[in-house]
Amino acid sequence: PGLVETSQIQTVEVIRGSGSVLYGTDALAGTINIITRDTPARRDDGFRLGGVFNSFYSSNETGRRFNAEVNGSNKWFAFRAAQSLDRFNNYFTGDPSTVDVQRLRADDLQITDDGEVLNSQSHGGNSQATMRFFFNDTNTLKVNYERRRAANIGSAGLAGANTGVAGLTGVFNGFFPFSNRDRFNVRYDVAALTENLQRVTAKAFYQTQYRNFTNILTVPSVPPFFPGLYQFSETVTDTKTSGFDIQTDWLFGNHNVVAGVSYFKDDNTDRRLIVSSTTASSPNRTIRNTRSVPDASLSNVAFFIQDDYRVTSRLRLIGGFRFDRFKTVSKPTENFAIDPRLTPQQIDQLGLTGLPEGLNVGNSAYTGDIGAVYTLTRNVNLSARVGRSFRTPNISERFFTDAGSAEGFLVGNPSLVPETGINFDAGAKVQVKNVRAAVTYFNNYFENFLATQFTGIRISQGPGRFLDVYQTQNVRTARIQGYNAGVRHDTTG
Repeated sequence: PGLVETSQIQTVEVIRGSGSVLYGTDALAGTINIITRDTPARRDDGFRLGGVFNSFYSSNETGRRFNAEVNGSNKWFAFRAAQSLDRFNNYFTGDPSTVDVQRLRADDLQITDDGEVLNSQSHGGNSQATMRFFFNDTNTLKVNYERRRAANIGSAGLAGANTGVAGLTGVFNGFFPFSNRDRFNVRYDVAALTENLQRVTAKAFYQTQYRNFTNILTVPSVPPFFPGLYQFSETVTDTKTSGFDIQTDWLFGNHNVVAGVSYFKDDNTDRRLIVSSTTASSPNRTIRNTRSVPDASLSNVAFFIQDDYRVTSRLRLIGGFRFDRFKTVSKPTENFAIDPRLTPQQIDQLGLTGLPEGLNVGNSAYTGDIGAVYTLTRNVNLSARVGRSFRTPNISERFFTDAGSAEGFLVGNPSLVPETGINFDAGAKVQVKNVRAAVTYFNNYFENFLATQFTGIRISQGPGRFLDVYQTQNVRTARIQGYNAGVRHDTTG
């Protein structure tokens, strides 16, 4: 809910299998592409002005949402302006005595005796303004601004979750007091440049994401051994992203080729406030300001090409290749330091040497895929594809070094390498009159999985009390395989 409000969504593309050739990092075994609403189509004669209003109400969580927009278009330009607001309180599961609810409770979901799921609320608002200029039949300029404000975003699994602190039982609550996103982008399209060059698209964007994650830990006292613990912690993260993308579409006989370059850079800063005392009302408090992550940036430049080749009237081959170069840079940052309880030997063992002074880490990724689509009959299509995918480590996985939200101590790992996967899928689609059916088999094998691991190092918190040290590491392989099938019947009239 911190990204976009659902009334602003035009379509959602769900792409199975490796999507790294066209989408880059994180498109390991599938891609979800959210496309927001656009301006009306170009109108050759006259000017058309329109408006939309819709609302939504749900009694389960007293959910309310409304959306209003105005739009218009003529031969030379089109526009759309929209505003929405949404308010959703805690939702209810139904009869709390059912087996399903008991399973949810076993997963630490806090559900009251009347079925209310605590900490499942979300409030927000969304603004969008889009202008499109039609210079002629082949040249178009689009300017777009999106603004999302979300507040009091709950995480139901983090309401009253049980946690262990130094062998004691406590209660942990976590939520997002706010999550703000602003995005501005401009796009220029030129079509039909030559017989072979069908289209050139150039896009540039700038985005800010500003969010607060707050957690509260309460551990009751155990006289005379433990006086109790109340800890309030908030982490505010500010990420600014800029970038551009240039894509070209070519036609060479039976070959449809897409090729382009892209670039982005994330600049990240954060701050953390921790207030500790024996109880929530205790006047004796310890206040600590820290930086869990140093000021850092992650940049990427990539080149990609994909060819859709129609071999015969029945057979198509689709193949592509992508090269990515990533650079992650951290800077010396005030209030960011490695915990002094870690010895020089442990710091070297964890690979953290030089982190407070700043590090520059680079890595590359090569990905590709090839697939085929065969029209067996007019009603039956067969397809198969194999591809390579990847996910590069993010800034937090490389550099986050601070106490965990609930327990343990986390340290970064600058030496991480990208996760990689080999993805295969094959399927068949059948359409007979108003009935569509599809079945797919998929097999995804991954190496260098990024997983949080106990390092074997413990730091002292006092007599008989120790804090385990965890770190993200490339430690695992995994295979995910299975089948899915579906049937759809369309009715008309």
